Amino acid sequence: MLTPKACLCSPMSNEAFFSGIFMALAFGTVVFSFFEKFTKLKQICNLAGIIAGLVFVWSIPQVYYIDTVANWNTHYTALQMWMTCFIGGGALATLIGAHKLGALFFIIGALVILATKADYISLLNTKAIDQTGFWGIQLVILGLSLFVMAAVVLKNNIPQTTLVACTVIIFVAELSGRIAFYNLWEITM
Repeated sequence: MLTPKACLCSPMSNEAFFSGIFMALAFGTVVFSFFEKFTKLKQICNLAGIIAGLVFVWSIPQVYYIDTVANWNTHYTALQMWMTCFIGGGALATLIGAHKLGALFFIIGALVILATKADYISLLNTKAIDQTGFWGIQLVILGLSLFVMAAVVLKNNIPQTTLVACTVIIFVAELSGRIAFYNLWEITM
């Protein structure tokens, strides 16, 4: 059960605690958006949700700084988690109407990932090198998506179906990156 006592005990407890706070505030924002007389409460929940979301994202990589898992115990872990927010959040923001701002965040996140992935891969042990196929998928999709997002910045009339398709493949790219990060292809079923 999430209690205030859970906060600041262990990285995993913090992640669970902050995710609960973030989800509760996001839920409050959605609920209050259905009622006109609760506009102030919606705004408060929304602002608090943004802050809680940032703290939640900060708490995620803290779980993965483990000496026994060398692939995770690097500064790239936090960098990749933050860039996932830029990439996924930017794609969703673009999709729901914040075209230029969303595309800008996506472009920044994608460029940082493209610029740092080779260095991160060079740190991996030989067993983890098998991950390069999944990261290759991620990098190719992010590279192609950069063109769509650049078009969003330069043009005003990108079809919604193009934005939906781009957002879906961006999430496929991020999923590929997560599969590689967590070594999911090695888990026996």
